Amino acid sequence: MPLAATGARDDTARAAYQRDARRREARHEFLSAKRGRQFGTPRGAYMAAVAIMRQQQKTRQQETDANPAEIPALSQATSWSFTGPQPVAAEVATFGGVAIGPVLPNATGRVTAIVVDPKVSGRLFVGTAAGGVWMRPNANAPFAPIFDAEPTLSVGAMALDPTTTPNPTLYVATGEGDGSNDSYYGEGIFVSSDLGGSWINLMRNSLNAQVWSFKHPDFLVVSATHGSAHLALYDDTIWDKYQLTRLAGEKFKSNTWSKAAPAAQADPKNYEDPKGVFSPEDNSIPVLMKRGVVFLSCHNAIWEEAAALLRADRNPDRLTHEQLAAELTNHLLPGVVLTPGAVGTLPELQRVGFQYAK
Repeated sequence: MPLAATGARDDTARAAYQRDARRREARHEFLSAKRGRQFGTPRGAYMAAVAIMRQQQKTRQQETDANPAEIPALSQATSWSFTGPQPVAAEVATFGGVAIGPVLPNATGRVTAIVVDPKVSGRLFVGTAAGGVWMRPNANAPFAPIFDAEPTLSVGAMALDPTTTPNPTLYVATGEGDGSNDSYYGEGIFVSSDLGGSWINLMRNSLNAQVWSFKHPDFLVVSATHGSAHLALYDDTIWDKYQLTRLAGEKFKSNTWSKAAPAAQADPKNYEDPKGVFSPEDNSIPVLMKRGVVFLSCHNAIWEEAAALLRADRNPDRLTHEQLAAELTNHLLPGVVLTPGAVGTLPELQRVGFQYAK
């Protein structure tokens, strides 16, 4: 009897171990799939890579210990100041859609990469674990997302080539390699030398192609404007009073997008005129509005721009944050439609048939 009982206990323990092993295996497969390692990655490659990484860290630590004089000491007087982006208020952490823990008064996600443009004071690019890439055009401007239209928002690394003109070239390697439960795989490396300046030209080209080439005279374009481009939606009163050139960058001494160019006076019947109404010589908000383009303003951008003006102490009337945001709202260009948020409005447009282009 004792032997039989012992054998039964062994069988039970073995079954429990095998069941736990299957659960561990299932969990491993789930996490591997979530990070994209099921796409041709050899089994065990991830653990091998982790082992190599840890060995490299150990080697670096040994080198540091052997040559401590080569490591500059940090000053105890080092000070820090908050630069953005603004955190999300009253956020609740979730895992798989299930709320975990208490409401957080302020919450931000993981920052995975930061690059600085050495040629423009204060221009900064921030890559995030699952929030895409954010750009601050200069030291006085708010951060704005510039990567939302891409197939993945998971960013692992970035690099900047400041030698290209007229804009630096930004390289974004997608996929976060931090190995947490919510680290996602990427879609390759993306490159951009356009920091948001071609949006007007994009809409004009789209209209021309749809109307003249594809014969769709009822084609409608809606501009869900946000980021630094949103500054183009304010009238000259706001640009002059609050010196918006400092937010837009020294390239824009005034709001040139709000003024029709001389080409707007050309004969519209000659739609093939290289310097006419439908050419790059006639890029402006008023002209596009006449062609039916709807410009949407972003309330979130207005709030952030008001905050940037307050931080820069460009508030001659000493308005509160709410009052300043209201004044900005009241000075949007005629015909601009105010929305709660440009990015949040995009899904609503897509539900009724619009396609997103960038």
